[in-house]
Amino acid sequence: MRFHSLRLRLVLGTALAISSVAGTVAWLLRSSAAAREAEVLRDIGQGLAFADSLERALTGRAPGAITAAEGTAALYLERLHLGLGSPFRLIDQALRDPALDEVGRRPLAESMLARTLHGFTYGVEPYAVDLVENDPRQTARGRMHLALIDSVVAIADNPRVGELTVRLAYRLAAASGALSPRAPEIATAAAAQARDRVLARHDARALVNAADRGDVGRFTMLRMWRELRRFSVERPVIVPLTARDEREAIARLPFLVAAIERVASGAGDAEFVPADAANGSPGRSSDGLASRMTVVAALRDAPPQAPVAIAVSGYASVTAGRGSGTSAIARRRFVARSVNEETIAAEYALLRARSAEPVPGASLAVLTAGVALRPYAQERAWLAGESAPSARDLQSRLGIAVTYDGTIRPSWRPVLQRNLEAAIEDLRRVLPAFDSRGLRVHFGASPLGEKALAMHDPIRRTIYFPAASSSGVMAHEFAHDLDWQAARREFGGTGWYRTDHAVRQSSDVLAGALRQMASATLETRAVTSSRDRPTEVLARNVDWYVSAALAREGRINGHLSAAQDPVLTGYASAVTPEAAREGGSATLRALDRLTTIPAPTRDWFSGYFGAERRLSVHEVMRQVLETPARTVDLRSDPTSLARSLEATRFLTWVPPEISAAWRCFLDGFSDRGTDAAAIRTVVLYSAEARARGLVKMWKEFAARHPEQISMRLRALSGAPWDPGIETAMLREIRDAILSSALTSNGKDTRDPFSTSASTLRTAWSC
Repeated sequence: MRFHSLRLRLVLGTALAISSVAGTVAWLLRSSAAAREAEVLRDIGQGLAFADSLERALTGRAPGAITAAEGTAALYLERLHLGLGSPFRLIDQALRDPALDEVGRRPLAESMLARTLHGFTYGVEPYAVDLVENDPRQTARGRMHLALIDSVVAIADNPRVGELTVRLAYRLAAASGALSPRAPEIATAAAAQARDRVLARHDARALVNAADRGDVGRFTMLRMWRELRRFSVERPVIVPLTARDEREAIARLPFLVAAIERVASGAGDAEFVPADAANGSPGRSSDGLASRMTVVAALRDAPPQAPVAIAVSGYASVTAGRGSGTSAIARRRFVARSVNEETIAAEYALLRARSAEPVPGASLAVLTAGVALRPYAQERAWLAGESAPSARDLQSRLGIAVTYDGTIRPSWRPVLQRNLEAAIEDLRRVLPAFDSRGLRVHFGASPLGEKALAMHDPIRRTIYFPAASSSGVMAHEFAHDLDWQAARREFGGTGWYRTDHAVRQSSDVLAGALRQMASATLETRAVTSSRDRPTEVLARNVDWYVSAALAREGRINGHLSAAQDPVLTGYASAVTPEAAREGGSATLRALDRLTTIPAPTRDWFSGYFGAERRLSVHEVMRQVLETPARTVDLRSDPTSLARSLEATRFLTWVPPEISAAWRCFLDGFSDRGTDAAAIRTVVLYSAEARARGLVKMWKEFAARHPEQISMRLRALSGAPWDPGIETAMLREIRDAILSSALTSNGKDTRDPFSTSASTLRTAWSC
């Protein structure tokens, strides 16, 4: 008994001692953490103060009183404001930039890190988002839409989940007619910037904490993390989200769609009034500082970047406008001189300083360019004078002959050669058998001029890469060369592609794969469009394969491909597997006829993008919203919609008597997704939104032209007609859309039921 008592006292004493030590250690750790936190806050405060004081000091000066170093520092801060690329890529560039010696490279880098921590990055101008509204006169609602987008992304545990919610909600709002058809595109871009702002903040916090714990310099660790591709904001986002993430996004859809519709109707004006700082929206620079930045950007003479040049040219007509005043001149100057991330930042600052009115086209160009620059995130930003392979190096190591024309300045050649080398190295990671020996690459104008971003000439085996559009399309052009190599191996000679031969042989395996990729039968007929040519079909799908396969390794290369995910497919028209019924399986079969694919890459790609892939909620929404339907001209053919159920048959070729058969197919269809309940929900949301959009369009026409429409449609204009007519029509159209979408599998067919007796029996039995 005494022994047990002694043992108990020893155990309790030991426990108390351990508890005391643990408590002391916890207190010390908390004290240490608090001390580190205080030091971090102090450093961050100093960084913010440095940037703020620098901008204030420069704002009041004339251009001649601002030194080149000060103008360069201001340009770095402006690029950070606008979200023109990863902030860590930008900080890394600033730390190496000798032009900043007078200002101080390290203090500037610390201020950029501080602003990243506070979310003063990836700024979106509200004027760019104004264009989501149907009424162009509603120029004050962009700020409210931006607040909605930012808040949804910010509160999500995973920013990508918030981004998906925004994408889906704005697609539904546009389909229902609440917003303009351009709303999904603009909201997608704004959500991408909001996502990266949140990711960058998390990355910055993790970097500071890890560096302080390891007693390593923050910028030493920044370089290490970039080498290791540790930053979330610099990693690819092409891999689909999990079923749990999709469920979370769907759960928030009703709230967000309702909020969007309140804003669009004007009822939500008082609910969403964000501060500019909430999304890192850039401040307005003075004319003098902006002018100096434009001079600095021009003197730095960086080569053109395709994401910027293509974005600006895409909005050139709506940006430049007409007139001869200061604002008009600034708009035209912005279009003419914005060719890379430095010039667009400087010219946009000058445009905002000199334009009394907002310029939504320019704001959209900056937003589009910022999103398109994301695939550059992992590269080492170029500085003049840095080492790069010579043309002779590329010839000896890769077998590529590089030439230039007069449009390529000598100072641009090293960076173009570096980008080409990196692109080939990354391409061989996923297509190791690609043979570049004997290939000619010409940087400069192509024989097609502005009709093509780049061009592969099969007769000379030469790829033409114009300076302003070469990056982002290299995988596409290398796919053409892969096609050319296969033709030479199997049939000899040059001047044509293996895919050209395939479509002339109906039994050719490659031809079957091409048909699946094109989602249409390729017949031996004259090609009516360059996009219809088999080699183009192949190249667009290989572009996606290269991006996805690199993403498997955590890599992204904006020079190889501009594709980011199934929505942001890039300006080179990469084709997501969502666009084909067999997904990426056809791409793999085609590549098997042309080259070899590493087995691990094949298995991974097939699982995520092949025929047996699980449908994503975005793919399901796309299929429902884009299921084929006829165009209706109510003025020329009002009788086609005159009777109760004619609308459904006319629009979707679905017999009205079985239009409710969609319920029979919904369970089987939803089982193909990552989560059946989420798929069913998205299917119903999408069909109802599209039906509301069609009826809304007809109601508006009925109100304007009551004498030109049928009695059935005239009832949509309201009293004294029975409101139940509109409700019935909404239900009928929804059912027809669902029946077509769930049975046609995206195929454009006149009547998916007419040739299948078993399908009809199944429908009627339900």
